Amino acid sequence: MISVHLGNEEMYAILASGSGKNITVNNIYTMPVSQGAIMNGVIVNEDALKADISKFWEENKLPRKDVNVVVKGKQITMKNVVLPLVKEKNAFDLVSMEFSNVEKNNPVFDYMVLDEDKKTKKMNTLAVITEADFIKSYISIFSELKIKLSCISNDIINIVKLFNNIDTELKGETALLQFLDGNNIVSIILSQGEYKYSQSTRIFSDRDTADFVSEVVNSISTIKQFYMSTYKEDINKVYLGGISAETLEKIGLSLSIYNTEAFPVPESDNINFKTDGNLSSYAMGIGAFIESKKDINLFKRFSAEVNEKKTSFLPDTRLIAGAGVLVGFIVIASVILLVRNHLLTKSLEECNAYINDAQNQKMVSDSANVVAENERLEKNIQTLADQKTVIRTYPMFNTTIKNMIMATQDSITSFKILRVDTDSGTVRIEATCGVANFNSAIVDKLNTTGLFENVDYTGYTFDENESVYKVNVNCILKESIGQ
Repeated sequence: MISVHLGNEEMYAILASGSGKNITVNNIYTMPVSQGAIMNGVIVNEDALKADISKFWEENKLPRKDVNVVVKGKQITMKNVVLPLVKEKNAFDLVSMEFSNVEKNNPVFDYMVLDEDKKTKKMNTLAVITEADFIKSYISIFSELKIKLSCISNDIINIVKLFNNIDTELKGETALLQFLDGNNIVSIILSQGEYKYSQSTRIFSDRDTADFVSEVVNSISTIKQFYMSTYKEDINKVYLGGISAETLEKIGLSLSIYNTEAFPVPESDNINFKTDGNLSSYAMGIGAFIESKKDINLFKRFSAEVNEKKTSFLPDTRLIAGAGVLVGFIVIASVILLVRNHLLTKSLEECNAYINDAQNQKMVSDSANVVAENERLEKNIQTLADQKTVIRTYPMFNTTIKNMIMATQDSITSFKILRVDTDSGTVRIEATCGVANFNSAIVDKLNTTGLFENVDYTGYTFDENESVYKVNVNCILKESIGQ
C-alpha cells in the first residue's frame, strides 16, 4: 500500500511495509501543491490539483494500485462514541443516530474501534460523518488519472490511530499534539489514547518569527481554556511536530507562564525509517499503515452506499405487466401520430405555396411595419444582453462558497448562515463559540477564505441553556464571486 497526504501547500507519499503496530518506512516523496488548488480539504481548483497529482505520480513512478488518500478539513466531523458490542450493520445505525443533530447532505458515516470491554459488552469508538460529494470529489480525480484507491482516511483519524497503538511516552497521558501543516496548525487532544478534541488554526506569520511563536502560544492557550472549561482538567504537556528545535525552545519558554511544557513529537521504536524522515513531519501519512480491527475507510463506505442505492430497485411482475401495457399504448399512439403527421404535412405544403406566392411576397417586402418591429426586437435583445453582462458582476452564493465558509469551522467555533442577500452581496452568519473574546479570531477565519470584501462583527449574545456565545457577523461578498 501507498499513503498520500494532500495538504494546502504540499503533498507527500509514503511507501512502507510491516504489520500491526510495527512499520518500516521505505521511501518518502514530496512535491508542492499549486497555490489555491486545495484549501483545508476543499478542492477549489480541480484542474490544478489533478495536474499536480498526475505530475507527482509520473515523476516518482508511484504505484497506481492500493492507494490510501489522507485528506484533511472540517468537512469530516468526528466524536468519541461508546457503543454496545453489536454487528457492524447495527453499529452503523447507532452511529447515524449519534449524528442526528449534524446537518450534512447525503451523509456518509463510519467508525473505528479503539478498544472493547468484553465484561460490559461495550466498545469505545471514534465515529465520523461527512458528505458524499466531499468524498466523491477525490474519487473522481484519482479515477480520471487511472489511480485505484483502496482507502480514503483523514489526518486526525490517522494521528489518533497511530498514537493509540504505537509505544510512546504519550500513553497514559493527557496531552495536546500540534502539527504544522503549511500555514495551518493541526491540534489534537488525546487522553489515555482516547480522542477528545481537534481543530485546525491558520497561522498568518512567517515561520520561526517572534509573531509565529506568539500565534502558536495563543492557540495553545485558547485550547487549554476550552479543555479546562469542558473537562475540568488542565493540559500540562504539548508535543509539537514540524517545528524547528530553536522555535520549539522559544514556544516552551512562553508556555512556562501557563504551567505547560513543550516537547517535540516523540519517536517510537515501532516506526523504523530507512529514509530521511520522522514522526514529527509524517505522522499523518504513517498512521494510514496502522492496522485496526474495524478501521475508518470513507472510500469503502461511499462505494458501499452507492451500491446499496443501485440494488435497492427490484422490479416485480406488476411492473413488467405495466410496462407491456405501456408499450401497447405507445404503438397505438404512434399509428395515430403517423396519420396526423400526414395531414399536417399536406397542410404545411399548402402554407408554403401561399407564402411563396409572388403577390404575397411583394406585400411582405413592402411592409414597413414589419421592418420597424424587427428593429424594436433587436434593440430589446441588445438591452437584455447588456443587463446580463451587468448581472454577471454580481456575486452569486452557491454550494462551493458555502463549503469554503464551513471549512473554517473548528471544534471551538461553528457557523450558521442566517441570510444571504444576493442584491447587496451580504451574507449574515451566526458563529457559535464556547470561548469568550473570540470575536477577532472569527473575523480572521472568515477573512482567510478570500470570499469577502468586508467582514464586520456586529455583536454577540450568551446562550445560558447551551453555555455558548452567539456571535453575529455581516460579510460582503467580493464582486463576481461564484459566477
